[in-house]
Amino acid sequence: MAASKLDIHHDRHTKEFGFLWAVVTVSVLTVLLLMAYSHLFQTPSFTALIAEGTEANAILVGTHIQEDIFPPGHPFAKETLPPEFEAEIIQMVDNFHLKKIKVFAPSGETIFSTETKDIGVMNNYDYFHQEVAKGRPYTKIVHKDGISLEGQQVTTDVVETYVPAMEGDTFLGAFEIYLDITTPKAKLHLLVNRSNHLLQAISAGLLLAMLFIAHRARTNILARHAAESKIRQQRAALEENNKDLSIMNEISSVINRSIDMDRLLPGILDTISARFATFSEVSRGGIFLVAGDKLILTAHLGHDDEFLRLHQNLSVNDCLCGQAARTGEIIFSADSSQDPKHTLCCNLGPAHGHVIIPLTAQETVVGVLYLYTRVGVLVTDKEELLQSIGRQIGLAINNASLYQKTRHLALYDQLTGLPNRRSMENRMEEAVSTAERYGRPLSVAMIDIDFFKRYNDTMGHAAGDRILANVGTMIRKEIREADFAARYGGEEFLIILAETERCGACIGVERIRKTIEQKAGVTISVGVTTFRPGLGMAQMIKEADDALYRAKANGRNRVEWSEAIPVCYETKT
Repeated sequence: MAASKLDIHHDRHTKEFGFLWAVVTVSVLTVLLLMAYSHLFQTPSFTALIAEGTEANAILVGTHIQEDIFPPGHPFAKETLPPEFEAEIIQMVDNFHLKKIKVFAPSGETIFSTETKDIGVMNNYDYFHQEVAKGRPYTKIVHKDGISLEGQQVTTDVVETYVPAMEGDTFLGAFEIYLDITTPKAKLHLLVNRSNHLLQAISAGLLLAMLFIAHRARTNILARHAAESKIRQQRAALEENNKDLSIMNEISSVINRSIDMDRLLPGILDTISARFATFSEVSRGGIFLVAGDKLILTAHLGHDDEFLRLHQNLSVNDCLCGQAARTGEIIFSADSSQDPKHTLCCNLGPAHGHVIIPLTAQETVVGVLYLYTRVGVLVTDKEELLQSIGRQIGLAINNASLYQKTRHLALYDQLTGLPNRRSMENRMEEAVSTAERYGRPLSVAMIDIDFFKRYNDTMGHAAGDRILANVGTMIRKEIREADFAARYGGEEFLIILAETERCGACIGVERIRKTIEQKAGVTISVGVTTFRPGLGMAQMIKEADDALYRAKANGRNRVEWSEAIPVCYETKT
């Protein structure tokens, strides 16, 4: 779509420039044609017009000489020239401002000329015998210092016209009349030159105006083109920014939906892989959390068991992910199989590239996000966005970690590491509800350390705390995975024995009592009860507590059952 729009804009600007240059070209050609017209057609046309007018005058002069001076019907010859002929010709030259007059006999011999050197010269040129002798006038414009029809050099601009004298079809002779056109030609040339100069000035002005308009148009087109290009770039950048913001918002939405690390990190991985086309092509990646100098793979996408096995127990000194964790810088690797820093190359799956993003919170790297790309693909243009995502995820991980710590503090006893009474009550409600609904067996044991107050007062509170911690650890080790042990309060502990009836509970709590007696250096008293339909949590705890007090009353270091429950075997007395 973007390429198509660019092609459309390019075609439009090409057409605009093409039309602009066409206008400029036509303008230049028009000016050149006008100047050529003036020089090649207009000036010669005016000169030809002078020649035509002069030829007409010459014919009138020749006709006048023939009719008024020569006797009619006689061919021209020296012998037939009237005595007054020369005087009349000279007078005619003065009257008509002629340059020269020559008279030819039919043979072409010059029988008279106002310049005596011409008399007696024969005219043997073809134009005389083929044109003039057949009754057709013949005219030539001879420019100053040019050569006349008879090969003579002239000193002024003249029109040389041969006027035939005819009697019917008989050629009697001819007159050659030279009219001096220097003055009218000079005036005409002056007029033509002025006209040409004016035309050239107008043409030059029009051309300059067209060039100026074309320049302004070109400048405007280029400016508009640049503005449109800038707008397109800004629009593309805005669209890209909106896309980036959309990704950030979607990641924020995932973060806001859960603060539980087990749900948070997979959701982030899925979102980034889906929204970035570069990463979705391979759709593999994961998140390491930094724990001291260790990297713990907490969430992953698309990896098999062999990969997970090879990436256990990594440190911040291992491979590219460790480098990102140490330096806090994004790492782009075009081909990890060829990257010498990719020291943990497991050769699993096809070759790939890497983008490794440190996840930071308060300028501390708390994790590393790694994503696969196709070989040779780099997304360095997205480095700023990836850094923002790294900070966003890092802050989310930090908040989730603080939440887990706070939740642990709220639900676990810090001295023994066991769940506290609040956590126990939640678990107890679930266990009683399950036993009631599905008719499953359930037992509860209440434990108290014998003579703990005396021990605490004698040995000191620190020793007392160590005893509590040791007893808690032993209880946690001795119970099954399905069971639940908690510190109930003070030196008291409570164990929820899931899926356990009376005899199974007896065996379990007796084993715990013996282990503590043998290893902890103290003894415990235990009270046990078993769930019965309709029995609530508070009543079960009370029965177990009553049984505990009976165990203390009966000598301590023993297990007693609630009076409502038959004993399955003799406990230690």
